[in-house]
Amino acid sequence: MVMVKRTFVYIFGEIIARIAPLALLPYLGWEYGASGLALYSTYILIGFFAQSIGCAWLCPYIHVMFFKRPSRYLSLIKLGEIVGWSQLLLSLVLLVVLYLNGVADEVLIFSCGIVLGAIQVFLQVALADLQLRGDAKNYVLLNSVRPITFVVIVYVALYFECSIPLPLLVLSNIALSGVCVIPAMLLIRKRVCPVTSLSNFRLLAREAWGFGLPLLPGVLMMNFRTAVDRVVLGSFYGVEIVGAYVAAYQLSSVVMVLSSGLVKALGPIVMKCLSVGDVAKVKKLVLVYALILLVNTVVVFGLLTAGFGSIAGEEFSDLHGFEFLIFGLLCQCVAGFLTAYFQYYRKTKFLLQLNIIFMAVYCCFAAVGGGISISAFVSASFLFSFITSCLVYKYGFKNIF
Repeated sequence: MVMVKRTFVYIFGEIIARIAPLALLPYLGWEYGASGLALYSTYILIGFFAQSIGCAWLCPYIHVMFFKRPSRYLSLIKLGEIVGWSQLLLSLVLLVVLYLNGVADEVLIFSCGIVLGAIQVFLQVALADLQLRGDAKNYVLLNSVRPITFVVIVYVALYFECSIPLPLLVLSNIALSGVCVIPAMLLIRKRVCPVTSLSNFRLLAREAWGFGLPLLPGVLMMNFRTAVDRVVLGSFYGVEIVGAYVAAYQLSSVVMVLSSGLVKALGPIVMKCLSVGDVAKVKKLVLVYALILLVNTVVVFGLLTAGFGSIAGEEFSDLHGFEFLIFGLLCQCVAGFLTAYFQYYRKTKFLLQLNIIFMAVYCCFAAVGGGISISAFVSASFLFSFITSCLVYKYGFKNIF
């Protein structure tokens, strides 16, 4: 009963945190058009890349050590704090240098994405701590404040007919993120357990990097794919089609919202079950995860085919077949959940090899499909996602099920 309650709390929190940015779609579409929407989404994408480089290699190791070697857990939180401050200072220096050199607004917006990612490192480390300690309510609160506040500010400005230039919108997002991450910084500081010596800290950092670095391509896979998609679609069909793709992708990401909530609730349970050898329960959890996600995918797809894309603006009422991308996202989410096997059994280097191959192959799939037609592009994207999830299962959990 506690697990079910906690699952719903996480799902609710993820829905609030992710739906809030989706609520900006109408404003971005109406105010800036397809090109502005694509530019803002690229800023967010760069932010995720920067965040992933800062902590996507560390947070999985924090999760594994929480169950395998609890004595190292708090020292890893300290490592996260140091990484966060280092990345934030470097990204701010880069932004100032670019600004003083008078670069184009687009370049400044993209560099702001790097700053956003650095700020998010503190948030992700704090969220990992709250998740592992089962503090779902504070997890949701910390994760939801910034996106909700930002959406409210934007629509209040719209109500008073205040026009916001895109660079100012991005800077406002950065400023609010900096303010809202302060509780995460304080939480990390409160939980810190200093490493006893510099040599021990270096050893811990090397172990975390060795464990987590192979996971980075997998974490970045979804965003790598969207970057490739934009390049291919922009090259063959132009910016208007890229805007339609972005709108469809953002609306389809509701599936990733649910997936993220389920992973937050079920992930630690899967790790705990693996630690005690309860394979039957792990198998049941994987099945439950996949079935819930499948039902959600079908419902959202039905809404998209019914013209739901028009909420981003009338020009997006026709999504040009991109609504079918949601089934590829379903497969990618399942593949991501199945990587828990490689993390627990520390087979991340093998997972790295798989992901490098996946990235190379996807470029070929996208280029060939995009060169034929939009329908062929969407079909190639789904086929690749389905094959990927099957291979991750074959080399992972199938070995113990």
